[in-house]
Amino acid sequence: MRRMALLVGSAVVVLACNAISGLDGDFELSTSNSSKPDAVDGGLTPAMDAGADASTADDGGTPCTVGVSCRSCKEIHDSSPDFDSGVYAIAAKDGTLSVYCEMTLADGGWTLAGRSTSGGSSSSFGWYSNTGAPDDDTKPYSLGLDRVAFRPSEILFGSVSSGKGWGPSVYLKSLGESFWKDNRDTAIAIEPLVKVKGNCPGGDMHKFAGFTSRTDIFFFRDQAADDLVFGLRPNGWDANKDGVDPCDYTSLLSTNQGMIFVR
Repeated sequence: MRRMALLVGSAVVVLACNAISGLDGDFELSTSNSSKPDAVDGGLTPAMDAGADASTADDGGTPCTVGVSCRSCKEIHDSSPDFDSGVYAIAAKDGTLSVYCEMTLADGGWTLAGRSTSGGSSSSFGWYSNTGAPDDDTKPYSLGLDRVAFRPSEILFGSVSSGKGWGPSVYLKSLGESFWKDNRDTAIAIEPLVKVKGNCPGGDMHKFAGFTSRTDIFFFRDQAADDLVFGLRPNGWDANKDGVDPCDYTSLLSTNQGMIFVR
């Protein structure tokens, strides 16, 4: 049986975190953090028990304690593979950060970066945008990669059925740790995609990804230009084109609600 440990009605004490060697300015823990409690929202703290077992972090052997010093859902998953999907606390650049972790699909350990919602609108939605809350599915959500202290190198994206439940089409792609920084104003080819769920291998409108500095969309398109913008918007996937096969062109995603995770 899978398990998930949450602290309810109390705060998590966060250990002081120093800058981790080898991280660039986008993914670096603050050197000014002092021990302080995690933020409490209405008396509920969706964070891992600070007494959970330690693990080995991604940076070459630094110990990681779930709810205290683990910096990503992957580090949490590596520590305790039986933890279920849900909201956890990770060590971020400035203290702790509540994130949603996908712990089962595609070997687990995925951190939610963005999620749309029906009728959703937001003035800040994209890779470096911070909007919404990971446990609120009624509003669009963007994590904001400038807040985290790990270097993602893969994306997992697809359609949503309801809540955080995946729809019929889900894809995975390795992009490399520098993708987010190097493609703020450009896009690169990301095909072929790895089909994780469904019968469609992915279509033309997901051949390119990038323009990570945009604050209106998670950019995916059939070419490396943003004169016409497509991708995941606050109100769902936009990859429409009339008269084309929905698999070959839109990856069976367009007009559906969507999620994007990183690892």
